[in-house]
Amino acid sequence: MKDMVVRGLSGVLYVGAVWASLWYGPTSAYFLFLFFLAVGLYEMQGILGDQPRSWWLIAVPALWYASSVAEQYGWSDARLYYPIVLFVWFGSLLFRKSKTITEDLTRIGALFLYPTLSFYLLPQVLGGPDDWKPFLVLGAFLMIWTNDTFAYMSGRFFGKRPLAPNISPNKTIEGLLGGV
Repeated sequence: MKDMVVRGLSGVLYVGAVWASLWYGPTSAYFLFLFFLAVGLYEMQGILGDQPRSWWLIAVPALWYASSVAEQYGWSDARLYYPIVLFVWFGSLLFRKSKTITEDLTRIGALFLYPTLSFYLLPQVLGGPDDWKPFLVLGAFLMIWTNDTFAYMSGRFFGKRPLAPNISPNKTIEGLLGGV
């Protein structure tokens, strides 16, 4: 029960922060999403086993995201940053600590494709101050939150058969069906 209370309270805070930032306007939403990007990249490095975590794997994607936001405000052309980002990322392979370049490319690919590309595209969907469209993203968030909530609740109360015990031991088939 304590787990559900903690999840519920953190969910209310998260949903409230996203709603408030989207309602208040693009600047607040973009700063909140920049925070989410930085935290997501930090956590992704921990999942991939990077110790200590690399600051440039947070700073470079954050710069790329910021350039996408700046383009919405008419401040710069984000496409100018692509060669710089790629040069820094792939140049960092010269100072790698892993044994194979494939391992490094996998890490960079996971950090690049998973959170960074979706955050880069977010300002393209939301628009800038002149064409602010928060309801598109809010609708997607609401669908994801609803799916996640029903999957968690049905898996928690009715879950018996594990879905993929080697990957995530607490996920159940009943939870998957409840989310659908």
